[in-house]
Amino acid sequence: MVTKAQVSVFQRSAERIYLDKDYTSATILYFKTWFALQDSQGEDGHLSKGP
Repeated sequence: MVTKAQVSVFQRSAERIYLDKDYTSATILYFKTWFALQDSQGEDGHLSKGP
């Protein structure tokens, strides 16, 4: 399961890469962030706090 901290790392990385104008890699990381958010939601729809 993906934690909230890991999702934050994915998002920050995507933002940095986007600022470097590597739009393809940034898009891939934004999607990874989105899928991680989908994966980390519990039955109640909230993010997991981690182990």
